[in-house]
Amino acid sequence: MQAADGHVYGTTSLGGAASAGTVFRLGTQPAPVVSHARSMLGDFDGDGKVDLVWREQLPFGDFAMWLMDGVKAKQGPVLEYGLNMGMTIAGVGDLDGDGKADLVWRHTQTGDVAVWLMDGGSVKQAPVISPGVPLTWQIAGVGDLDGDGKADLVWRHTQSGDVAVWLMDGLSATHTPVIATSVPLAWQIAGVGDLDADGKADLIWRETETGDLAAWLMSGVTVKQSEVVASHVPLTWQID
Repeated sequence: MQAADGHVYGTTSLGGAASAGTVFRLGTQPAPVVSHARSMLGDFDGDGKVDLVWREQLPFGDFAMWLMDGVKAKQGPVLEYGLNMGMTIAGVGDLDGDGKADLVWRHTQTGDVAVWLMDGGSVKQAPVISPGVPLTWQIAGVGDLDGDGKADLVWRHTQSGDVAVWLMDGLSATHTPVIATSVPLAWQIAGVGDLDADGKADLIWRETETGDLAAWLMSGVTVKQSEVVASHVPLTWQID
């Protein structure tokens, strides 16, 4: 968080809903963050330490990155001023396998999908990789589902509930199957990550009415196993 004195503060990991954590101050003052901003995480410079991506929601859409060294921001440049507000960050993942996270963008009006291949605070390439994807399809997650070292895209159809995967090779989708049809819309994809340590990302699901938590263990575009791992988790708790 950014205080009135202009310094940036954070907290250690919280132990639960009532834990306070320990407050620390970051060592530098990177690009200021306004109140209408949201952040995402990823290792953009390949140093093994997570960095922060910031997007100003109002009024201009400025885009900034904080390259982190633990609790210290090494760099905090604004990478793009006045970025089209129709372009939103849909996910973060290493699409080209260079060990550095990249950005997946979606245009909320045209449906275009774009990728920024990143090298730290520099954008190497920024092409639109798929124009005009129907807006009934939304990117639900980004992760390496087939274990090739390159992140893939998980899609959800907002009306039918269908789930699709784009297996990516850098900027190209090599395989784009629908992997499940008519999944009830009360079930939402809450996260993508390798739960069983097989080197392939899996899908975490949350039931928005009951609070149930489920996992799909994936092998590329195949669901190896699917089961409810926790029932009736209070809806006041959300996976973030």
